[in-house]
Amino acid sequence: MVMLSLVLMGMRLQQLRSWSRVQPALIASLIRMVIAPAVIGGLLTLLGFGGAPRLVIVLQAAMPSAFATLVLAETFDLDRDLAVTCLGVSSTLLLLTLPVWLGIFPV
Repeated sequence: MVMLSLVLMGMRLQQLRSWSRVQPALIASLIRMVIAPAVIGGLLTLLGFGGAPRLVIVLQAAMPSAFATLVLAETFDLDRDLAVTCLGVSSTLLLLTLPVWLGIFPV
């Protein structure tokens, strides 16, 4: 199933005709991968959590959109272009945010 999802993502990326969905995808990805983990990490710190458990929860909150998003968009005839753009933007954004979270919330 994972291989089929990757093929589907490649097909959808190839079918993108414009980059009009980049701005909404970037906003959604920033909320998901920057704002939410920062709030969760701050709350966990205030509640006394630290070390590896806090880092694991923050990293889980900062994960990019899943391939299941694209599969659900296909299944329920939703905005496929936005789904695949969001998946690509969030996967790329992970390369920038992962070192940040590892630096802010050390083990």
